[in-house]
Amino acid sequence: MDNLVKGWFSEITDLWPGQCFSLKVNKVIHEEKSEFQSIKLVETETYGRVLILDDVIQCTERDEFGYQELISMIPICAHPNPERVLIVGGGDGGVAREVSKHPAVKEVYQVEIDGRVVDLSKKYLPFMACGFESPKVNLTIGDGFEFMKNHKEQFDVIITDSSDPVGPAVSLFQEPYFQLMKNALRPGGIVCSQGSSFWIDVKHVKETIDACGLHFKNVSYACAVVPSYPCGNIGFVIGCLDENIDLSDPVQKFTNEELDKLNFRYYTTKVHKAAFVLPRFAEKALENLSTKMSESNQINNSGDKVASLMKEAENLKQKLEEERQKLNDVTLSSIADRLEMISYLNIKPRRILKGHQAKVLCSDWSPDKRHIVSSSQDGKLIIWDAFSTNKEHALTMPATWVMSCSYSTSGNAVACGGLDNKVTVYPITTEEDISSRKKTVGTHTSYMSCCLFPNSDQQILTGSGDSTCALWDVESGQLLQSFHGHSGDVMAIDQAPNETGNTFVSGSCDKMAFIWDMRTSHVVQSFEGHQSDINSVKFHPSGDAISTGSDDSTCRLFDLRADKEVAVYSKESIIFGVNSVDFSVSGRLLFAGYNDYTVNVWDTLKSQRVCLLYGHENKVSCLQVSPDGTALSTGSWDFTLRIWA
Repeated sequence: MDNLVKGWFSEITDLWPGQCFSLKVNKVIHEEKSEFQSIKLVETETYGRVLILDDVIQCTERDEFGYQELISMIPICAHPNPERVLIVGGGDGGVAREVSKHPAVKEVYQVEIDGRVVDLSKKYLPFMACGFESPKVNLTIGDGFEFMKNHKEQFDVIITDSSDPVGPAVSLFQEPYFQLMKNALRPGGIVCSQGSSFWIDVKHVKETIDACGLHFKNVSYACAVVPSYPCGNIGFVIGCLDENIDLSDPVQKFTNEELDKLNFRYYTTKVHKAAFVLPRFAEKALENLSTKMSESNQINNSGDKVASLMKEAENLKQKLEEERQKLNDVTLSSIADRLEMISYLNIKPRRILKGHQAKVLCSDWSPDKRHIVSSSQDGKLIIWDAFSTNKEHALTMPATWVMSCSYSTSGNAVACGGLDNKVTVYPITTEEDISSRKKTVGTHTSYMSCCLFPNSDQQILTGSGDSTCALWDVESGQLLQSFHGHSGDVMAIDQAPNETGNTFVSGSCDKMAFIWDMRTSHVVQSFEGHQSDINSVKFHPSGDAISTGSDDSTCRLFDLRADKEVAVYSKESIIFGVNSVDFSVSGRLLFAGYNDYTVNVWDTLKSQRVCLLYGHENKVSCLQVSPDGTALSTGSWDFTLRIWA
């Protein structure tokens, strides 16, 4: 033990050159080299047991409470509702002891990188390590950086109880660390970090406050008197996302009786306020820094406001979800237990439609329940008689990959679009060549993925890879409404099956399904839950629910009245994505086309698979139940369409 000479331990380090603090040692209790640092525990004559890391005193039995109480209570008592607290470091357990005894704190999460500090503190420093025994405390041995990366917007207060800026603790005083803490906070959150002593290195104090000020509008510095620390002083850098909170004035104030009951030996409301009062030289040294932070904050103010609003929105979403879960007292499948199983479906392929020279991408039934229009990668749009399998019209598009097609409400026109970014309408007449009467209605800035005629032949609704949907007037080609909200390609749309038909659903590569009001172009409901792109959306025949199909190999049912997901249709054996979904006329069955060449038929209520339909030789890209519910059409990358009944 190099720093132990003639029974005295001297804290000799380059961190504060030219001075040291010495303690008379009665006994060396333990000494070892962990994966991260040297650890020493000694019994001293006047300061009791002492924890030393890399030859620097971390805490002593005599005065540790001064540091532990202030670094804990300043941020917690300044916060109006500090329910969830994260501690980074603090392997001795002292901060956990103080935080967990605050009545407003419900959950404490602690991450300590060196598990040996925890183990040895439990064994030799039980007066501090007792903090780990609180049922509020959840301890993780690991990297605080990684923990916060994986726990964004979850904490009200984050306390960094680190050693001095040397070894593994250096990064805890730098700008990227404050960015991580900011991202891990809920709106209005507060951070508090060990901030060194202005007596030792005011330049380092400035640098730490500066790093904090790059990410927090409200930054302050406080200090405590702790005799065993260099110069008997230790500082704290505190940052708050709410610029209106006065960090020096505690929101939560304790009476003397409460202070005694909570066993506070250092902290009081008066001490809290006094901790922010600095000597004149220190105050002057930090004045210039405050001006610099103010200018920096003004530059970043707009970005901070957006980030703050986004955090607030996420927090509100979380609260809404919590309220939903309180009402989630029964599942759809449990309600459906009293219903009989659908034991057998006699569905077979009755017709095969051959004519495309490449992958079939989309198809749609005519309202006459007999004709089908299909589009393909070969650049063709074909109108079929599904009963006779005859091709009645074959139209060549200006570009390949015709990704979408649709019959009009009357059945007197068809629309299509794809990589040409356009939606084109063709009237269906007795003429052999109807392409001469085509009309280009609208153009997106990226590929057109889906289209349908809402309510009449006079309007058409489209979805695009430019992340928008659009409502067009067919006659004039005028854009009537534009629907912005998705952050990824819109892959599918479907109109609500009600009389007014003023709403539609869209599914996107951003994993979200939105319900839109066509009159206002606003999102009125949003649903999330999928882990990958949503490729297909469909309204339930009742209009009260939607189904989605995704690349995550699941279909899901979302109820509009409950405003939540009510069923998931999946099996462990299904690992391929879903390309298309549709309901039977009653809504009891859900048909889904998959990349493994099959169609799965699900019992909508029981969330169980009823049967599998085999026949295609490549992935099923599209499917649709006929208007009268007597047949199912499927299209595939094997160039064919099949009619099942």
